[in-house]
Amino acid sequence: MRPAARGGRGRAPGAARPRHLRGEAEAGRQGPPGVLGELGRRRERRPPAARLDPRHRRPHPRARLQRGQRGLPRHPLRRHRAVGGRFCYSTVKVPTPAEMCQAKQDGLTVLMSIGGAAAGIDLNSTAVADRFVATIVPLLKKYNFDGIDIDIETGLVGSGSITRLSPSQANLIRIIDGVLAQMPAGFGLTMAPETAYVTGGSVAYGSIWGAYLPVVKKYADNGRLWWLNMQYYNGSMYGCSGDSYSAGTVAGFKAQTDCLDRGLVVQGTTVRVPYDKQVPGLPAQPGAGGGYMAPGLVAQAWNPYGGRLKGLMTWSLNWDGSRNWTFGDNVRALQGR
Repeated sequence: MRPAARGGRGRAPGAARPRHLRGEAEAGRQGPPGVLGELGRRRERRPPAARLDPRHRRPHPRARLQRGQRGLPRHPLRRHRAVGGRFCYSTVKVPTPAEMCQAKQDGLTVLMSIGGAAAGIDLNSTAVADRFVATIVPLLKKYNFDGIDIDIETGLVGSGSITRLSPSQANLIRIIDGVLAQMPAGFGLTMAPETAYVTGGSVAYGSIWGAYLPVVKKYADNGRLWWLNMQYYNGSMYGCSGDSYSAGTVAGFKAQTDCLDRGLVVQGTTVRVPYDKQVPGLPAQPGAGGGYMAPGLVAQAWNPYGGRLKGLMTWSLNWDGSRNWTFGDNVRALQGR
């Protein structure tokens, strides 16, 4: 039996990140849209402590849990002290493979998140990329993960030409291909970029702007991408025409989502992610991130798509649990579940 995992996000800093609540039939397989919540483990915007053990999580049907490389805390997170600029947390215990299998039986799919706002990976060396693959694959197998979620937020830059990969783009693809080649058929791949790395390419291609686009295109076109969890928060966002929208608005949600479905054309290359491969990311609660949308606005953004979107992602499980799961329950109701 294979569970999956993933780590925290939402522009809160930290290492890896897990996500909760995603209502979809087994990742990558066609299924009803769902809500995916991240399990946060970062240095900023920390909600009241919540139990994060998969066995102690409020169950939602067919949820998807994404977990970071540090593992899921079993008890309420407690800020311990800062070491070398990073906060350490006490009472953290990594779930056993058996516990992860039990979570799978309870309806979770577990993805491992690679990256995070404060978990950069050296993408400039093929030797480092190969060593990373050699390190991570045994963990993915031992803990029965269902897939990986790429959440690189530092170190990935474009070459200036979308048809010519930069060293960091080539090495990220090398990591992904290296992992997929050694895992069972059907092993999942998702991505959770900030908007600058995707639709930001409509303004200029180079540096971080549009840096994910060749990577997204490769796996969207070859069918390996389960879905894209782009982060619709913490800053203004761009549409296909370079038009700017504030985070937390229905207009911005629509512009981003429709742009990807139509296809973003950069330097003559079209990158398309259809609605059924999109899982837009929103802050779960006020304070979780810039661009919070109240339940009514989430409904206004979601309903026009009539179930065509794969689901919604939220930052984070911690935040939603601290406020009585209002984000997850609202989306679940919108989906008729």
